Amino acid sequence: MLTHDSARARLRWAIEHLAWERSRWSKIIWSDECSVERSAGKRPSYIFRTLEQKWDKDKIDTYKKDKGHTVMVWASFSGALGASDLVVMERDKEAPKGGYSAKLYIKILEDQIPRTYEPGLQFM
Repeated sequence: MLTHDSARARLRWAIEHLAWERSRWSKIIWSDECSVERSAGKRPSYIFRTLEQKWDKDKIDTYKKDKGHTVMVWASFSGALGASDLVVMERDKEAPKGGYSAKLYIKILEDQIPRTYEPGLQFM
């Protein structure tokens, strides 16, 4: 869930970087992981709003999902080098509940950063 403090921090960051030009943004390597889940999902809901109301908290529908079959993937991209490999993450059997651990993320970064980094780039 997006908290008031994290929303404020994100807005502050965006305002601080608003004047960056494309050439500066292209030197950033962005990375993230994503959980892809197969489950019953949520029921459709309909919210009627104007464009100005897009981010009003009462117009955002949050919900908890039931976990079905889950696969985690990791990737990175930059304007300078394009996209990295898409890495399907394996669960760490030594982690609590057999999930994903810092040890796993470190291994992915050790494998992928040398493939996606050049001097002068910044890894986020």
